[in-house]
Amino acid sequence: MTVKAIFPNLLRVIPYSYLVTTTVIMAASSLLIVAWIEPLWLKFLGMIIGSAASGLGEISFLALTTYYHPITIVTWASGTGGAGLAGAGLEGG
Repeated sequence: MTVKAIFPNLLRVIPYSYLVTTTVIMAASSLLIVAWIEPLWLKFLGMIIGSAASGLGEISFLALTTYYHPITIVTWASGTGGAGLAGAGLEGG
């Protein structure tokens, strides 16, 4: 949540190539930390890094939709909502 609160203000300053590269490195490192490191506190650290990567990736790619046709945000929102409904339907049913 902290990433989503702070980084939108920095998106104008940091190039998207750096944001995407950072997101990929953080996501990959979080998976490797959780998979290969034994101490529990480091596994939690890997989960925190993965959560931060998820938030950074979401705001970065969502901000990039401003360069495309307005329908892109509509399709993103409907895809997100559809995934929530489908997941709930499959789980409940």
